[in-house]
Amino acid sequence: MLPPALLRRPLAAAARQALPRAVPQVRLATGPRQNNGIFYEIRTYDIKPAKMKEFLEMVSKYFHFRTAHSELVGFWYSELGAMNKVLHIWKYGTVSIPSRHSAPSVSPVSSARSLSSQERCLSTWIIFVTSSDVSPSSFIHQSCNSITEGQNESDNFAHRTAVRQALANDKDWQGKFISAALPLVEKQHNEVAYLVPWCQLGKPSKEGGVYEWVTFQMKPGGPALWGEAFRAAINAHINTGYTKLIGVFHTEYGLLNTVHVLWWNESPDQRAAGRHSAHEDARVVAAVRDSVRFLESQKNVLLIPLQCSPLK
Repeated sequence: MLPPALLRRPLAAAARQALPRAVPQVRLATGPRQNNGIFYEIRTYDIKPAKMKEFLEMVSKYFHFRTAHSELVGFWYSELGAMNKVLHIWKYGTVSIPSRHSAPSVSPVSSARSLSSQERCLSTWIIFVTSSDVSPSSFIHQSCNSITEGQNESDNFAHRTAVRQALANDKDWQGKFISAALPLVEKQHNEVAYLVPWCQLGKPSKEGGVYEWVTFQMKPGGPALWGEAFRAAINAHINTGYTKLIGVFHTEYGLLNTVHVLWWNESPDQRAAGRHSAHEDARVVAAVRDSVRFLESQKNVLLIPLQCSPLK
């Protein structure tokens, strides 16, 4: 006679097969972030030194063809800390660009038609499951809705996909800007980032002034490891009153465990005086000392906004 343990094995196997198969959960995030799913694409271009003036003139003349398709957060050129660089930030997840050049509207998952754009933009990371009762479109629809509660993150990436497709077909953008600007560019780099959960995108109190783009390379582990200490250090600087926080971005694509912090100051001299005073503030010193335990490296760049930049 077989031992009871062996008799139970077929029953256990049958029970497991009878259980409903759960749709795999799709996770893109590497750490906590805001719940609206909006993301930001950060683009950095190295411009040929002899062509910087020409490139900026072209941006001033033709960049309205680009901003007709999606929302520009800001556009700057480097002044200190880097040379012959431009940096621009694009917001994805909202479609409200009225223009004859505007990209097709992309709304949250609400119809079967929207699935085709999702399939295109998610094809690089969705694992398609074949079965007799689950179609690829149904699987994508369920997976997108299960990313996180209250988010339609896939629609935000579909938004970017639709924008890129529209730009490729925009004869004004391609003919008047891209074809002439690309020979002036030495290198392009982009990242995708989310605002950290405790930060809203801010604006300076007035136009003018300068921006500081500070990049922190944190130890692996994400905000669960260093989030509280980093937030305390940021708040300590805010509380001194010498600078205005615009945004704190945590990378999702690009070099991971990277945090970009964007500050605004009235002038480089006002920033220098404020930082000198902050370094003598015991609260700032204590917060920074706690935060640097998780820091690998950091660098900063002083940025000047272009006329086309919404953040001036």
